[in-house]
Formats: sequence, C-alpha cells, structure tokens
Amino acid sequence: MKKKKWPSIFVAILTKNDAKYLPKFLKAMKELDYPKDKLRWVWIYGKSVDNTLDIILDFHKKENYKFEIYEEPVIERLLPSSLYNAELCNAFKDFYKGEDFVLFADTDVIEIPKNTLKEMVKLNLDIVAPYPYQREGKRIRFYDSYVFRYKSWKFEHIEENGKVYNVYNPIFKDEKKPVELDSVGTFLLIKGEVFKKVKWSNPAPHLQFCLSARKLGYKVYGLPYLKIFHANVEGEQPHYPVEYYVSMKLIPASELGKVGYVKVSNRKWVFKPYLIKKVKEEMKS
Repeated sequence: MKKKKWPSIFVAILTKNDAKYLPKFLKAMKELDYPKDKLRWVWIYGKSVDNTLDIILDFHKKENYKFEIYEEPVIERLLPSSLYNAELCNAFKDFYKGEDFVLFADTDVIEIPKNTLKEMVKLNLDIVAPYPYQREGKRIRFYDSYVFRYKSWKFEHIEENGKVYNVYNPIFKDEKKPVELDSVGTFLLIKGEVFKKVKWSNPAPHLQFCLSARKLGYKVYGLPYLKIFHANVEGEQPHYPVEYYVSMKLIPASELGKVGYVKVSNRKWVFKPYLIKKVKEEMKS
C-alpha cells in the first residue's frame, strides 16, 4: 500500500514565561499522529524569568524535529497582553519557507486529540480550528469565546433562531462537520497562500487575521467535533513584555545586549535579529 504523502506544516509559536504549561503542551504536540519530518517548528521566544527556553531546548534535543528559535524584539504595546502581539505574528513571515500550511498554536493548550492535525489537514480549508474548551471543576466551558465569532456574535452570547448559546452551550457543538464562522483562534491551521497574503493586526490578532482573510474572499471554519483543552489561566499574571521586567528591575538593562537587543538611546532598545539555536533543515523522523 502506497504511503500517503502528508503536506508540510510551519509550526509558529510565540512563547514567554510559559514554563507552567509548556511541558503539557509539548507532550500533546509530540503525541499528534503526524509525520515529524513534515513539521518545522519556529519559535519566537520572549525574554523570560522562568526556564521556558530550557524546556524548549530540552524538548528539541530529545525529539527529531526541524526547529528554529528567535528572540522576541522589544515592541512598544498599548497593553502588556497577547491581544497586542500582531507585530510578532507578522514576524513569522520572515521565517516562512513555503510550507503548505501554517499552524499557530497557543502554548497553554494542554490536551489535543492525536488525530487533530491530520483531520484538519485533510479538510484542506483556508483557515480552520478545533473547538477549544477549559475545565472549571467538573464543568467545561468554551475557552476562546471573544475570538470565536458567528454572524458578528461572540461565542460568549449568541442568539440564533430563538435560541441562546453561551460558553457552556456553544453554537454548533453537536455538529459532525466543519461550520463556517467569522473567526477562530487558539489552534489555527492556515493555508500557506492565505498566511502570505493576509496581515495580522491589533487588537486580538487571531480575530483580525480571520476578518481580514474573509474580506479577501477566504473562508474560516470551526470544527465542533474536534475538542481541545486549554489550561484554565484565569487570575494568573499576564505575559508581560521584557520592558516591564526591566522597569521593575527584575532584569538589569545591561543584560539586554546579551540577548540580541541594541541600545540606541538612554531609554530606547531595538531588536537586532539574532538566531539562538538552529539545527539542520533536513532531519529524518
């Protein structure tokens, strides 16, 4: 029997201070039923106060993936939040090498069915994502209810045909086929051609990317029958940019020059592209 040729995937991951959930995320990714030689991981790593980088390097030392890690540039943001990281999402375009698909995955995703990636790829859709949930004790609720939208309604509250849907009863939850939505997030698989043409913007880059793609004629789909789980991070501190840690004297400003930052004035630091770690482009799984 002829072995199926699976498309190549560019795995784009933003990470900063993720040591708490990163091991579970990496375990779930490693267990996905997809050829390792078809995955190329590219990380944009933000200066962290925990051992995030050590975890990533240890993972790639043990696992046979193509991978690259780049330092995150210093970016002035309106808020220290992942809602304002479009510049970093756009930075991945510099490292894209024509893969068939691009996967944007949150590092707080801790449970992923093993067939998820193959199921998404086989559909060959422009933009697609499984339904993300999180656990609240014995209950589960829809996770990315701000970004996931249907007919301009956020998944937090949708009224359709006289019925009301919310995070505990998301719309289309029992569908066994892809459903067309306005926008999706958390674990997005994007066709390479769509990734190249569509720009990320703030706020909420995943949301804006999907809306921009739809304006260009591309379609966005959710997969209710594929359920992933995101860590319950409510109440935890946000992932602050490196400027915050410098201002709080948690990282000496003198250390920035050692990780790819160049000082151009008394207060301003700019990023000089800098490769931390890279292995051969061709590796056998």
